[in-house]
Amino acid sequence: MSKAWIFGRLVITTTKQSGGAPFVDECGGQTIEGRSWRGRAVLLNPWRKDRYGDRLPGLALCLGWLT
Repeated sequence: MSKAWIFGRLVITTTKQSGGAPFVDECGGQTIEGRSWRGRAVLLNPWRKDRYGDRLPGLALCLGWLT
């Protein structure tokens, strides 16, 4: 699990994005206290592609709101 920073209701963390995932995707999770959050994941290295033009697995920045 990645370390998450929580500022009020804003959650900032990173995650692994699977191959072929879109540039902006949905993400979500739970804090250690059990509070859930939903947000968007932005791929940090979208230029990495295989020889067929599909995106390779990579790191994504997640920005979300606690619910």
